This record gives sequence, structure tokens and C-alpha cells, in this order.
Amino acid sequence: PAARPVQVAEQFDPAELSAVCRDLQGLLAYDNPQAADLIQEYAPILRAGLGDSFRKMQGAVDAFDFPAALSALDEGVAQAGIRL
Repeated sequence: PAARPVQVAEQFDPAELSAVCRDLQGLLAYDNPQAADLIQEYAPILRAGLGDSFRKMQGAVDAFDFPAALSALDEGVAQAGIRL
């Protein structure tokens, strides 16, 4: 199958990014696989806001390594200065 193009939001609402990260943090803290759905739905703004940490987080969720995904999310949030 052909690879899907990577979408990155050129502009996003910081408050929306913060809310999505907060929701993801809660899902990942409880090893909830619904985190994968949230990541897919908000991938463009997460990718734009979290940078390289997004890739780490997504890879960890794909591997069902939720503690590593939470660590990557926390790293990205700290680097981006996102308030949760």
C-alpha cells in the first residue's frame, strides 16, 4: 500500500493543543488504547506542536508501550512550553 502523506497543521489553536495533550496524558497514564484514536484524529496539530516527540509518542503507542508514549508526550509538552 502507498504511504499516506504526513499532515502537519500550519496553524493551530494552542488551547486546543493543550486540551488534546491533557486528554492524551490521561489515556496514556491508564494504558488506554483509545490514545491511538486520539493521536490519529489530532495528528496534524500534535505533530506541529510536539515536533520530534510526536514521532516517539506515536511509535510507542503503535507498540502498545504506553509508559514510553507518556514519557514522549511529557517531553514534547515540556519542550513546547504547553501548559496542561
